[in-house]
Amino acid sequence: MVKVGKDGKVGDVLKKLLVVIGVSAENVPKFDMYLPSNMNQPVPQDAKVWTVLGATDRFILRRRWIGAKEKVNAADSRFSSLTVLQAFQQYLDYRIQEDVQTLAVCAAACAMVRQPKKEKVIDENTISSLVPALALEERGKATWVKEVKEAYDREFLQLVSDGATRLDQLQRAFSRLQSMRGFGTVQVRAKQLPQEKPRSLALPPNSEALMDLGAPSLIVAVGLSGLTLCAERDGRELARFGMTAANSHRVTGWAGDGQSLSCAIQIPKGPTYIVFQMDQGVLIANMLESLRKELGTTGAVVTAGGPGGGATVVTPPPPTPSTTQARPAAPAASTATSAGGATSSSAEPTPRTGDENTKPAAVPTSTPAPAGKVSIPQRAPTGAAEGAPADSKAPAARPGSATVNTPGEGPIAITPFTCEEVKKDREARKEKREEKEKKEKKEKKEKDNADDDAGGEEKDKKEKKQKDAKEDGGESKKEKKERKSREEGDDAKKKEKKERRSRDDADGKEKKEKKKERKSAGDGS
Repeated sequence: MVKVGKDGKVGDVLKKLLVVIGVSAENVPKFDMYLPSNMNQPVPQDAKVWTVLGATDRFILRRRWIGAKEKVNAADSRFSSLTVLQAFQQYLDYRIQEDVQTLAVCAAACAMVRQPKKEKVIDENTISSLVPALALEERGKATWVKEVKEAYDREFLQLVSDGATRLDQLQRAFSRLQSMRGFGTVQVRAKQLPQEKPRSLALPPNSEALMDLGAPSLIVAVGLSGLTLCAERDGRELARFGMTAANSHRVTGWAGDGQSLSCAIQIPKGPTYIVFQMDQGVLIANMLESLRKELGTTGAVVTAGGPGGGATVVTPPPPTPSTTQARPAAPAASTATSAGGATSSSAEPTPRTGDENTKPAAVPTSTPAPAGKVSIPQRAPTGAAEGAPADSKAPAARPGSATVNTPGEGPIAITPFTCEEVKKDREARKEKREEKEKKEKKEKKEKDNADDDAGGEEKDKKEKKQKDAKEDGGESKKEKKERKSREEGDDAKKKEKKERRSRDDADGKEKKEKKKERKSAGDGS
């Protein structure tokens, strides 16, 4: 029980409640309180509890952000349990296209974690609580039941049968969720409006429209890595924009209302903007503001819009100089760790290989673009930094479908973002996982064969020992006992045979006498 004073604040009650639940003090700041009627914006920490409870008798505790590379914390099992359960709840609203096998494994992991009994129920009545609604509509319940059952038997049945602890199950399930491309993000369906101007958003001078990202319908995803745009049809990643000064492609301002979301985007060639048609513009704008605070981003003045659909006005910083110019040596990195486990830094970050949710920073090409063309360079290989010298091994820009609308010159081509690195990393991890499974199967088979050989050797030794004992003229106690039992059995059989013979003789004698009597009676008549 948590006692609340007359002037108790939401933040104080939230801390006390999480401590009572069992969350460690260091993880308490990662949570916010939400009202069921408005899940888009957390309740302010300085709000009075009695004022909040006067409007509702229920509230929801939720983490603000979950990191893409986060691990299950064995030292804080309650925090880990809340994190994994929240991740599964977000997974049910998943919108980015994934392959069937990935979603089936995640659904099987959901059954393992959310169903308390050892025997899991995966049928048409429970499948809607295991598979995202959009995926369920595409393939139907019966198909998904079959896929999820097979995935559970393949991935988790042995783990549960062996009596794995709750923490082990959470860890296995969480790692499967992290294999999804959009893990840890909130996703909203949107459509780009190339000809629209930003609403309620002040732009730097000479800002240009970022047009034609390569797909008519998009999924806008917001997570600790920033703003990610994916094609709705096939889940292909089209662009990724960070939030800190370390990102060469970053979001510097945003404004959202009930119909659209406008974003100011800084790229190496200068400031641009993009406008989306969506009915949850306020939600995404609020999340971007929360992410700005989480990562310690500076340079944007934000007035948050309310839940009624008011605009979120952002004044972005002035445009930065061209990144192709020489830059001074970077100062020592000053880092700030976010609640979700991500770290923002004032120096160039080191890309993390194999992370679907974090991409290396883009690097300008060493060769200038042709006249009339503006190129967004490809992402740098591991260890590369912005402003690389001309003799660096930065990849050359490829032509693409994205365009920038330059006043007086018309649209000019730029290179779109790609996700080839993510695909290669995912394929490499898949091959590594398959190789590991083959190795484990081979080791298990060799172990079984070794056990069989060991059992055969023991049997041969035993038979040899018995044979040697017989040759020496001695018998073991077991052999004597067996021989005595056989002899007693033979005596019993002989006795039974003798008694049966006596009965047969008596019966034959009786039959002869009766036959003789019948014959005598027949002669007398």
